[in-house]
Amino acid sequence: MSTLKADMKRNYILDKARDVFIQKGFAAVTMKDIVEACDISRGGLYRYYGSTREIFLALFQRDAKEELERVEVAIWEEMSARDILFSYMKRQKCAFEQERTTLSNAAYEFFLENPDDRVIFQWQFDGISEMLREILEYGVRKGEFVLPDTAAFARHLALFINSMQLSLPLLNFPGPRIEEQFGLLLRPILAS
Repeated sequence: MSTLKADMKRNYILDKARDVFIQKGFAAVTMKDIVEACDISRGGLYRYYGSTREIFLALFQRDAKEELERVEVAIWEEMSARDILFSYMKRQKCAFEQERTTLSNAAYEFFLENPDDRVIFQWQFDGISEMLREILEYGVRKGEFVLPDTAAFARHLALFINSMQLSLPLLNFPGPRIEEQFGLLLRPILAS
C-alpha cells in the first residue's frame, strides 16, 4: 500500500476513533468499538494500530502537530498576531462548547490510568505553551501585544485552556460566559 494511502487510512481511523473517545471516554473504548466506527475489519485496524492506547496517543500527537503547523503557517504568512491568537482561542472555545464531554476528558482519564505516559501530557502542555509564546512574541514584535514576560503568560494561557477543558464538562457554563472569560484573559495584553 502506498504511503499516501496508508497515511489517509491512519487519519481516517484517528478521525473515527476521536468520535468514539469523545463519546465514551478512554477506558470504555475497545478496539471493537473503533472497528465498528471505521467499518473495517479487525485485521485492517491492527494493520495500523495495535491498541486503543496506541490510537489515542497517535490522535493526541497528531492534533498537537496540526495546531502547531497552523500557527507556524499563519506567522510565516505574516497574519496579525491578534488574529492568530484569537483564532486559536476561538477554536478552543468552540471545542469547549461543542464537546461538553470532550476528548480532553478522555485524555485526563487516559493519563490517570497510564501514569508512565504522563510525560506525553507534559509534552503537550509544554508544546502549547511554546506555541503560544511564539504567537505572543510575534505580537510583541509587531506592536500588537504588550507583555513583559511572554513565556510566563503563554504558560498562563495554556493552563487556563487545560483548566477550562477539564472543568467545563462539569459546570453548566454557557457560551457567553466562556467568551467573557477569554475576553478577561486577553484584554490586558492588547496594545492600545
